Amino acid sequence: MRKFFWFLVLLIIVAVGGLLVAPNFIPASAYKGRIADAATAATGRDVAINGDVRLAFLPRFELVAEDVTVANAPGGQAEHLAAIGALGIGLELLPLLSGDVQVNQFVLSNAELNLEENVNGKANWDFEADADAAEAAANQGVPAEGGGDAGGGGYRVQNISFSDVRLNNAKLTYRDAAGVVETFDDVNVALQLEDLDSPLSADGALVFRGEAISLNAVLDTPRALIDGGATGVDLRLGGNLAQGTFDGTADLPRGGSTTIDGALDLDVPNLKRLATVAGQSLDDIGG
Repeated sequence: MRKFFWFLVLLIIVAVGGLLVAPNFIPASAYKGRIADAATAATGRDVAINGDVRLAFLPRFELVAEDVTVANAPGGQAEHLAAIGALGIGLELLPLLSGDVQVNQFVLSNAELNLEENVNGKANWDFEADADAAEAAANQGVPAEGGGDAGGGGYRVQNISFSDVRLNNAKLTYRDAAGVVETFDDVNVALQLEDLDSPLSADGALVFRGEAISLNAVLDTPRALIDGGATGVDLRLGGNLAQGTFDGTADLPRGGSTTIDGALDLDVPNLKRLATVAGQSLDDIGG
């Protein structure tokens, strides 16, 4: 989770940095290669923009790219980690000078996301940059994963805020290390974050095997998790299958195992239906 968080920040900053060196009179279509190269350097995966690109620099940086693909990890089952119908990014430029990343918009629309774990348990969304990608990122002065510093006096992220981060109408496929595949349709997620020391809220909904499920989550202090500490967690689950709440803490120590502790309250109106949707058999339990 921490690596994916810093990947998003790094991708936004390195994309902007790659664009700012281009003269403003160059048509937006000519930027496609720069944007794709910057994203490839940030992720260590081949990124392609196959559709149109629209750009604006004032009063803030805005980018809309259509038909974007991100290659899967080597040895992955799916062709792409992500195939995105439209990607929208909005970013305040002046606050970047003081290490303040203010994301006005980060929206993925009509995306197909293929999350996989190989037989060794390595996840394809774990963006461990190879030596060349890490060097390219450091040379552009972007933050390194883990401490927010690219090292050797590089760019340091002091704070991050999100005002419009959304995943719209996505399809998510997850393949575990044993090869079991699950698909989630109509995935919609919205994030809000005033700053790293304020609560991060996430509201989401999806359809799993024909059942609509909603989820609301609040992390009390995101900075604590990024720094390898613990923070309060509040979860709310809704839907016909089950309704529930969780109030507790999550701890992501560096180099250690993630621990979650708290109180779970779960109401399952029809356990037999829940078991059926989950692919289990509970014939001896009445509905």
